[in-house]
Amino acid sequence: MFGTGFELNDSTLRVVESLGSMMPGGFFIYKATGNEELIFANHVVFSIFGCEDRHEFEELTGNTFGGMLFPEDYEAITHSINDQIASSEDDMDAVEYRIVRKDGQIRWVEDYGHFVQTEAYGGLYYVFITDITEKRMRMESDNRVRLAVIEALSKAYHTLWLINDVETERYSLYRGDISDTNPYAVPVEGVFNSLRYSDSKDHYIDSLVAPQDRARMHEELELSNIVRRLKEEPQYFIQYLRILDGEERYFRVELAKVDMPDGKMGVVCGFKDVDDEVRREMSTRQALRDAVSAANVSNRAKSDFLASMSHDLRTPLNGIVGMTALAQANLEHVDRLEDCLAKIADSSEHLLRLVNEILDMNKIELGKMDFVVDEMSITELVDGLCAITKDEVDVRGHSLDMRVDVTNDKVVGDHTRLQEVLLNLLENAIEFTPDGGSIRLEAHETGTTTSGVGTYEFVVQDSGIGMTEEFLERLYEPFSRAEEGASATVQGAGLGLTIANNIVHMMGGTIHVQSTLGKGSTFTVTVPLEVATPKKELGSDDALATQDHDEPLKGIDELDFGGHRILLVEDNELNAEIATSILEMANLSVDRAKDGMEAVRMFEAAEPGYYALVLMDIRMPRMNGHEATRRIRRLGVPGAQTVPIVALSANAFEEDKQNSRRAGMNGHIAKPVDFDELAAVLQEWIPEG
Repeated sequence: MFGTGFELNDSTLRVVESLGSMMPGGFFIYKATGNEELIFANHVVFSIFGCEDRHEFEELTGNTFGGMLFPEDYEAITHSINDQIASSEDDMDAVEYRIVRKDGQIRWVEDYGHFVQTEAYGGLYYVFITDITEKRMRMESDNRVRLAVIEALSKAYHTLWLINDVETERYSLYRGDISDTNPYAVPVEGVFNSLRYSDSKDHYIDSLVAPQDRARMHEELELSNIVRRLKEEPQYFIQYLRILDGEERYFRVELAKVDMPDGKMGVVCGFKDVDDEVRREMSTRQALRDAVSAANVSNRAKSDFLASMSHDLRTPLNGIVGMTALAQANLEHVDRLEDCLAKIADSSEHLLRLVNEILDMNKIELGKMDFVVDEMSITELVDGLCAITKDEVDVRGHSLDMRVDVTNDKVVGDHTRLQEVLLNLLENAIEFTPDGGSIRLEAHETGTTTSGVGTYEFVVQDSGIGMTEEFLERLYEPFSRAEEGASATVQGAGLGLTIANNIVHMMGGTIHVQSTLGKGSTFTVTVPLEVATPKKELGSDDALATQDHDEPLKGIDELDFGGHRILLVEDNELNAEIATSILEMANLSVDRAKDGMEAVRMFEAAEPGYYALVLMDIRMPRMNGHEATRRIRRLGVPGAQTVPIVALSANAFEEDKQNSRRAGMNGHIAKPVDFDELAAVLQEWIPEG
């Protein structure tokens, strides 16, 4: 009913509740242990019990399954459910029992249940119920007058047969729509009345039942089988597909035992079109299965994603932690200290990029990524990759051979994105190569067009465990990992290779892999890159034109804003200390407010024009940055409407920037701060000198 592996939790419960509320029939969920508490019931269930809403229903039943049953039925029904679940491969049960409505009426319901074991709630039953009181009344009627019973039953069916005597197979056609215009017409009435049951049954099945159900229906409607079934239960039904006007429709034949005169056993066979009902139920159940499946896929994807990203996140973190320790140990050695700080900066940038990718999954799903094109060096790219992975290579005892063979080292491209691709391949090579293995990283320029576009080939080769041909076929699927088995643990990738593959193709390149299980893998990335033209010497006016990784604050400390005062709104002490120090390098005076409420108070108390700019954090205690901005704009003091207010926040999505603008801010700088962007914002809103 719900598929293997379904796990009900707070998230999937909301999905089931939403779908359950739209079902045309009764649906509820209850715990299999304890007091059998109900977790969910839809409005159809309330209606069956004569209740207007959940409150009335809970008062009537105590919100338990036992409270729903007629007291005298409880023990027998629970035993029947447990026995059926124990003997059913699909953990299914079907029972009928009495209920007592709010108005005191005793009604019969038909219950189809499914048992599942969940981590969050333990054992649960998912139940579909229908009010079958009228059906039971017909079946339990004390009226043994044969014609009256059959006449009453005939109104509910399109075709009705009565087997008068199961021993002689004599039968009567009590209702048969045989007019030419009726879609439920049966073969000529006279033919039916002159045949035995077995002959008529065979004729009906071979003429009207869909081919795929004919063998089963021959067996199901065999008279000996019907007699055996009716000795076990007073009535039952069989569902099948019937051909009608060239199309398949779901039909149901309902069979009931009838006590005939002289102690003979008879059988009523009612044929009914239930196509609409069945297809609605199938659609509802499929919707539930899809919802459950989607929830399971989502949970598995989340787990796989976190597991795969753990490796990617720990690599730059290891570089930052390790290089920080080395820097602290080499405070007196300037060259070594500068080298450590440069590598910390590289690892930090890589870590920030990973965090952004994790938070912005929409980019991964849609393959839409931003590219920042600037001049870069192929040699520096390869050197940086080796520096980032050096510690891990040394720990694993690998040998790393690096080779750069290019005619044009300076190119125009996205350094960060290309580094992301190659670093993913290099880290996988390190991870999936047994200790003491060999890894090779090469960069070649294979040609340059007359238009100045070079073809660059990057090769990452390892002597690792390799991959199977089967896994290579799904290598770039999201969250794909090679499975462990008795033979080998083969190399795989989670999210990283999916991103790498997307990036390479969006850059107009290709990525190929050759791999042999137990012998290693070779990835070859080929991308077109524009060869850079020589640049002029940068003057003082060009200080912000490029980002200097060796001197990240160079653009800031060359500015002079003549002591203008800034209101910095920041609740974090370390962030406030860093921002204050950087702003003071540009000859700015800084007042700090610890939250939005204090910022509003300080601005209102200041003289007009006292603050040239407000840098506003967003997430803060007592009052956030958006609300503080709105309140400042509403202050009845000079400058409240015109003072520049710029967000300085870790909320970095485009939606966050739009929210800042809607709150009345003039700009939005994301943390960690891009110092060039900060310098540009300061120059835009504050006069220098």
